[in-house]
Amino acid sequence: MLPVLAQLSLLGTDVVVPAYGTFLLLAALVGGLLAAAGVRRTARTGQGGIGPSAISRRRAALVVGACVAAGLAGARALDIALDWGAYAGDPGSMAAIAPRGFA
Repeated sequence: MLPVLAQLSLLGTDVVVPAYGTFLLLAALVGGLLAAAGVRRTARTGQGGIGPSAISRRRAALVVGACVAAGLAGARALDIALDWGAYAGDPGSMAAIAPRGFA
């Protein structure tokens, strides 16, 4: 995959659109929309044995957000565990929001 999808110049500032972050955001949005659609369908039809008021759209959005955050944290933790040498010299890089270690 290309690391950069697009590079634009906006009001004299270079804007870089990274591929990984863009597709991660797209996946979270699609997952959230599918979850909301499933909640709406379940509430309307009562299918699934959980009844019409089992989960709200807000709770579904919170669950999707929590899953994205947990996935990112787990990916970074696994990268730290598997490639400790890259972080040993600079422990502050463990908390950095950098493209490294999120896949």
